[in-house]
Amino acid sequence: MLLALGAAYVGAGYGLVGVAAGVSIACVAEFIAINAYAFSYFADAVTIASRLAGRGRRPGAAASRPRQSSNPVARRARGFMIAPVPTSPAAWYLRILWNARLPFLIIVAACVGGAAVITALQTPLYASRTLMSVRPPPDVVAEFLRTHRPKIGADGRLYDENDPLRQSGPGRWAPRLTAPGLVTLAARDAGLLSAGQSLDDTQAAAWVTAEAVDGADLVRLTVWQPSPAAAQKLAEAIVARGLEANRRDEAELIAPEVHRRLVVVDLPTLPASPSFPRRDVNLAAGFGIGVLLAAAFVAARQAIKS
Repeated sequence: MLLALGAAYVGAGYGLVGVAAGVSIACVAEFIAINAYAFSYFADAVTIASRLAGRGRRPGAAASRPRQSSNPVARRARGFMIAPVPTSPAAWYLRILWNARLPFLIIVAACVGGAAVITALQTPLYASRTLMSVRPPPDVVAEFLRTHRPKIGADGRLYDENDPLRQSGPGRWAPRLTAPGLVTLAARDAGLLSAGQSLDDTQAAAWVTAEAVDGADLVRLTVWQPSPAAAQKLAEAIVARGLEANRRDEAELIAPEVHRRLVVVDLPTLPASPSFPRRDVNLAAGFGIGVLLAAAFVAARQAIKS
């Protein structure tokens, strides 16, 4: 479990694909490590490798005579030869895995196939992203640098750039850009909604997300739509509505120290490929779940037989 969490933490730097790939690799590594640890109690590495290679025993070891049995199930088809009985628990364990190879592969393949089917049935969504900045006007910044006066936030209190709770710029505008009313008006401007239609909180959150970038005066805006053109149009309409609201709010402020200007840093992008569903993530998750379910099935079947 710790290995899986560590792999997920390392893979988080590459997004959801890295997290899913890290967890899947960790599951396989844990499976191999547990088997190797169990084998180490019964035989050395050379013996285990020779058995896996099909040699049956180490070079130079004395051949053991197969034990006889009256069980007809264990007899060979010709000569009534009795099948060799495993001479160690490690050999028994290997035989259990080998005998269950077909259901093991079927369960893993079924989980991967189910993940592929679910991915194919999900509606593709395209994400248009834009970056905006919330900063004081240049003349205000120049005055601050000349006089070394403390900065005042839009709430009238001391503005601390290192305290996210007191940053009234990006932290104040990120939720305003995703407000249902603003998103509804922008969707009407983009032709995605008619005049009588509107969005509630859940629908607006599914269409638009915005977050303030920690340690910077930036707001990252992401718009989700079933087509690339619709995503870009809605993002452009939201940016236009946000700039208009910012100009309207700034016009009502008298003190220049509290002015915060919303500026577009990166224009809305036109997505080239869908961002959802993540096929690699779904297939990797299906593979990891399949390995766990197959291992549990093999263990349960052996416990019932014994």
